[in-house]
Amino acid sequence: MRVLLYEHNTLNGFRFVLVEFVFVALTALLLGVATWLHGDRLWAVGWLGMAINAATICGTVVEQMRRGERSNTWAQSYGRQGREQIRREHPHLGKHTLQIVIAVLVPFLLTLLTLMNRPSNPGAP
Repeated sequence: MRVLLYEHNTLNGFRFVLVEFVFVALTALLLGVATWLHGDRLWAVGWLGMAINAATICGTVVEQMRRGERSNTWAQSYGRQGREQIRREHPHLGKHTLQIVIAVLVPFLLTLLTLMNRPSNPGAP
């Protein structure tokens, strides 16, 4: 998974990935705290897990930057020609991005599945 993250970060640009996943981490953290204070502990754990996973992705970007690695610029990653070149040279990028998104969402999805499986009347036999 780490190799996928490094490639994703490099091809999408460090700045963009940091902005994207800092936003996800902060949003999930705020929702986690709010649901915890509201008493929905299971939902809170899912949101907080998602925040931790997003923060981990930010950590990989910081690690890459500290090592002096370079990433694509905005024009290389999101300009028409740059995007076409990335698609040609890295046809697997979409699949890898989906894998990363799923990994970030796993705590939330597990919480959701657990809540869906809870009996409606917990005290009933």
